[in-house]
Amino acid sequence: MGGLELTFILLGLGFRVRYNYAETEKVQGIQEQLKEISNELDAKIAPTKYRVGSERLYIEERGNDLWAVTDGAYVLNTNGEWEYEPFPSSRTKEFIARTRFSFSEAKRLAMEHKNDSV
Repeated sequence: MGGLELTFILLGLGFRVRYNYAETEKVQGIQEQLKEISNELDAKIAPTKYRVGSERLYIEERGNDLWAVTDGAYVLNTNGEWEYEPFPSSRTKEFIARTRFSFSEAKRLAMEHKNDSV
């Protein structure tokens, strides 16, 4: 079972949709339909959050094409340790460097740590 959260912008308004799913051909078809709708409406439709395994473990977009592996108020760092995530104004450059990943790296780390949540 997985989860997907989409945020899309249409006519200047932001909409967020959450969807839980098992990876099937039907889900892949829905993803293709979303791409087509996005192109037809000239709208941005992009996943911003994926649930991995448990109810609390997510891969979340954090801007600039960087992603975080989250479990509640904690994020996974480059050492494979869970670290409390402070408010945005309190996040240092060092914190961001050790807790933000490419999507493929975040997915790999989330799968490795899906059974050892905080």
